[in-house]
Amino acid sequence: MKQKYSILLTALLTVFSLQTIAQKSEVHFAYDASGNRITRTITLKEKKKEPKQETDTTNLKQTEKEDNEIVKHIATIGEMTINIYPNPNGGMFKVSINGWDNKITASLQLHTLSGTEIVEKEHLHPETKVDISDQPKGTYILTLIINGKKEVWKVVKR
Repeated sequence: MKQKYSILLTALLTVFSLQTIAQKSEVHFAYDASGNRITRTITLKEKKKEPKQETDTTNLKQTEKEDNEIVKHIATIGEMTINIYPNPNGGMFKVSINGWDNKITASLQLHTLSGTEIVEKEHLHPETKVDISDQPKGTYILTLIINGKKEVWKVVKR
């Protein structure tokens, strides 16, 4: 009988401890254009003090964070800079090509992880919006082909 109470008490203490830890911290991740995690920020909530932050910047790549917390993933193809933001998104994201001129031929394809094509755009503009609001939450593969050069990114819909 004592063993049952001991196991029950241990289980309750473990659950209580996990709930307490979960209430005191938040974990946020940022990803690069290829879908690799570039930062992990843990915010510890404390009473009457400002939150402490610890950041893991292993494999840090070029990422911009704007004031409104939109993360832009940046890549360079030749003279052009490609921005894909926000990623993760809620069903709508933008592909922005800086350095655009009228001689550029660019296309975009978006596939599910199983390979099914869900979006194809043959003629891109300097800024192209992609709407995947009708798709389920998950990870998708974005392929951009600009003047014959191909780049691939992971895009996450939350």
